[in-house]
Amino acid sequence: MKITLVYPTFGMEKNPVQPFGVLYVAAALKKANFEVSIIDTSLFSGFDVFEQALLREKPDVIGFTIPTWLLNNSYKAIKITRRVMPHIPILVGGPHPTIQAEEMLESFGADIACIGEAEITAVELCEALKNKTGLQQVTGIVYRDGDRFVRTLPREKVKDLDTIAWPA
Repeated sequence: MKITLVYPTFGMEKNPVQPFGVLYVAAALKKANFEVSIIDTSLFSGFDVFEQALLREKPDVIGFTIPTWLLNNSYKAIKITRRVMPHIPILVGGPHPTIQAEEMLESFGADIACIGEAEITAVELCEALKNKTGLQQVTGIVYRDGDRFVRTLPREKVKDLDTIAWPA
């Protein structure tokens, strides 16, 4: 299963920095033997370049890290993803989905929101998607089930940070 992660800055940062949250999640997924790619939008000149990168990557699952200041870019990128790849699961995580998960699913058209730290959650979630075992046992997510939102039990905080893989 191929997972593509996106930090949708689209050149908004004057001094781009590495998105460590994305890199930690990528490392955790790689450690769990998933194929992972990252679309770095920091140098993109527009959303058409993102669409081309998305079509080139051909992910089975796509995940967006969304801080509040990137809501507009995230919305556009998710809409493009849904248009060109209507059947792949769209995951969202990061600060904004953590506090507004249902909004992200309803307004943005995402399928699943990761709440809080996602290194462990992303692995369990992708395993559930890969094995088609259902989402109810994955802690720390919100997803849509028909017309209602399902919020699973909260994920426990990682007690030993040394157990988390170094950023990819």
